[in-house]
Amino acid sequence: MHSSTIMAAIAGFAATTQAQIFSIRPLSIDQRLTPPSIQINFTVSAPGTSVYNGGPAPAQCNLTLPGRGVGTCWNKCGPSTGSQYYARVTPSSFKSASNYSLDIWQSYVYELGNHNNATVPISTTDACIEYTCTKKTNDNVCNTGKHSEGFNATYTAYYGGADPPQDQLCIV
Repeated sequence: MHSSTIMAAIAGFAATTQAQIFSIRPLSIDQRLTPPSIQINFTVSAPGTSVYNGGPAPAQCNLTLPGRGVGTCWNKCGPSTGSQYYARVTPSSFKSASNYSLDIWQSYVYELGNHNNATVPISTTDACIEYTCTKKTNDNVCNTGKHSEGFNATYTAYYGGADPPQDQLCIV
């Protein structure tokens, strides 16, 4: 085998084994009309991520928002092994329980405080993802299905600044 072919194969293998994605599954949202509130629960992980870059361990996130998705502060998720996740509904993204985006922040320390960050679009229009909504009298409930692959988004790594700014954290 030619050495350039071997190097291409190694590079391809490295690229596929170091996927930089956040995966959200399972996911559920309950949008209540009276009184207006939104409850979003999901598990986030970074499959394939090296422990030196935050690690793959999952964390449970529970976001509670008043009204129609108003609230731009970062909510602490947890617990997770090796890193800390934060999440929020992307500012100005909430259209309905079936159409919004989530911002994910994974902080970790490797020599310096660092973080991975991504915006994950959530929508029932993605035919590849089993995400369905049921409207009831007082609420709209959406869930990923039992066999859903969930929602994935490629994250960007940032070096320096592990945690979101203190004034952007939700007070719990």
